[in-house]
Amino acid sequence: QKLLIDRSIGQLLPTHVMSPFLIIVLVLVVVPGSVRAILLDVHLPLKSSTNEWQQECPLSQALESNLALRQNFDGEQIDFFSKHVPHVTLYQTDFFLERTINGTASIDEAKMRLFLDTLHNISMVALPQCEVTISHSPNVNGPYAMWPVHLTECLQIVSDEIVDATYKFIKRPPTIPDWIWSLPEPQRSRKLNMIKRYGSPNVYEEFEPHITAGYDVSNNTGIGRSRRRTMDRIGTVMPRNCGGMVRRMAVGRVGVGGSVLQKGQIGEDIPLCPPDM
Repeated sequence: QKLLIDRSIGQLLPTHVMSPFLIIVLVLVVVPGSVRAILLDVHLPLKSSTNEWQQECPLSQALESNLALRQNFDGEQIDFFSKHVPHVTLYQTDFFLERTINGTASIDEAKMRLFLDTLHNISMVALPQCEVTISHSPNVNGPYAMWPVHLTECLQIVSDEIVDATYKFIKRPPTIPDWIWSLPEPQRSRKLNMIKRYGSPNVYEEFEPHITAGYDVSNNTGIGRSRRRTMDRIGTVMPRNCGGMVRRMAVGRVGVGGSVLQKGQIGEDIPLCPPDM
C-alpha cells in the first residue's frame, strides 16, 4: 500500500509563502484502501532556504562530493544544485496529517498546524543549536554515498526531543524499509523495534546522523568501488575539523533515497535555542 503524491505539489507556491500559520491544502492521489500519510523529514539544513546562513565546510563538502558523483556516474540521482537539500536528518517517517472528504485525501490544515506548532513550541526551550562535524571517512554502501556526522550529545538531544514530541502524529502501522531485512542480527531486531514504536529505524539509541551525498541504484560492483574512491579522494583533502554551528531546523517532503526536496519545504525554517539561553 503506497501513497501516490503529485510531484508538482512543491511547485504550487514559493517556500517563503508557506508559513507555519498558512498551510496550503495539498491534494493527494490515494490508492483505494491504502493508509494515507505523508513522508516528511525533520532535519538540519546545511543552508537556509533564504541563503542567510550556511555551514561552510560541511556544506562545501556535501556540494563537492555530490558534484563529483554527478559528473562521474550517470546513475547519480541526488542533485544538491537544483533538486535536493544538503541536510542531517533528525526524524524521518510517515506522518498521518491528512483527511478524506468525498473520497479525496488532502492535508488536514488543523493537524498540520498542530504538528508545526509542536515543533515551534519545543524549539526555543528544548532544542539547542548544535555543531555539525563530518567524518573524513565516507560510508559508501549499496546505492548510498554518505558522510557520517559525529554523534554529539547535542544532536542526540535534538533528535530525541523531536521524536518524543511528534511520534504521536505518525502513521500506524508504520512502513518497514526493504533494506532492514538485509541487516545482520541483532541490529535488524533493534531497527525493527524502533520502527514498530516510532516509525523510523534511526532514532534514539539507533540514531546515526549523516549527510547523504549520493544515491545510485546501478547494480554494478565496479561502479560501487569507483564511487568509494571518488568519496575517499574528497575525504583525504577535507579540512581537519570540518564543522559548523547549525542554528535552524526545517521540515520537508522526502525524495529519492531519503533526500529532501528543495521545493517540498513545509513552513519556514524553525530557529533553535541559542547557547546562552
